[in-house]
Amino acid sequence: MRLPAGHVMGRSIRIAWVDPCQLTRECMTTALSQGISPLRLTPYENAAAFIVSAMNDGVDLIVLTAHDHGRHLPEDIITLRAAAFHQPIVLVSPNEAADQMAAVAASLRLGASGHLPLQSTGIEMAISSFVFAHEGGTFAPLQLLLAGQVPPRRAAPPRRGARPEGVDGKPGRRSQRLRKSARRLAAAPLIEGSTHDEPA
Repeated sequence: MRLPAGHVMGRSIRIAWVDPCQLTRECMTTALSQGISPLRLTPYENAAAFIVSAMNDGVDLIVLTAHDHGRHLPEDIITLRAAAFHQPIVLVSPNEAADQMAAVAASLRLGASGHLPLQSTGIEMAISSFVFAHEGGTFAPLQLLLAGQVPPRRAAPPRRGARPEGVDGKPGRRSQRLRKSARRLAAAPLIEGSTHDEPA
């Protein structure tokens, strides 16, 4: 396993992994924390359990996993922000099915930093994406960017083995092309069922 480009050796990123499913909670905690991975995960059953935990101090990033079509994601984000947890939040869902993307889009508009589908995300890409979010990067599913359902100031998820775009303040050409496409689409008439509104 390679460390993501730009990451400082020896610097750990503490992640709160919030997941109501015990099996995936334990598997991801083990898989993403082993070897030379810079990530150190602590699992929680739900957002409420994380908020009251004595171990939540010093967490760098929060991961919220989607179950039941992700309907709980926007509420979880609102609850965490109300409890003064302002760390970057990354969403994880089983896939990019349409019945889950509505909740993901709403969560991204509420300020979540990015989204990863378990079905098509490997270990290296997940680590790179979490490091990218920790460094202040934001990303969203391409289908939501092209539909104008999330703010266009986002990149697509970092490619495996690629330097996380935006870590050094210089977005890559691919990110610039995506943003230009998203801006053009945002100026076009609304696609049925989509919205360009952002929270106040």
